[in-house]
Amino acid sequence: MARKTSRRRSIRRNSRRGSRRLVSLFKNSRRRTSLRRNSYTSTPAGKKVVMAFLDRRAASSAKLTTDGKRLDGTWMGGRGIAEWVGGKIVFYDLGSKSAQTVQNMVRREAPASWLKPNRRRGSMRRNPPIQFSDETRALAQKVYGK
Repeated sequence: MARKTSRRRSIRRNSRRGSRRLVSLFKNSRRRTSLRRNSYTSTPAGKKVVMAFLDRRAASSAKLTTDGKRLDGTWMGGRGIAEWVGGKIVFYDLGSKSAQTVQNMVRREAPASWLKPNRRRGSMRRNPPIQFSDETRALAQKVYGK
């Protein structure tokens, strides 16, 4: 009678201590550290927010929000991932892998003519400047005397 073969082939190798151990030949049986390499994973809801940003509509999901002009991440430091400036999409360097993942998704979905090319690495400001209203500016001048 023929010996029954197992579905998982393995070989014996000697370890450092001299005892024998079985090493599997299958890739899937290896122990993995983490399947997700960054904190943002693309979801259908996130893709809808990106598409709404490209259509210049307001939308939000658990991780992304847009008012049609600016695309933001809801995580800490995720403000101002991309923005419409003068009819072109401008990407800001936020220094996070999650923001780069979202920017790559926008690059894949948008036509190349909509993207503003970066002249040199790090040339874009991280966040756009804060715009104060006239009332706030008058109050600051009154308080600080400038």
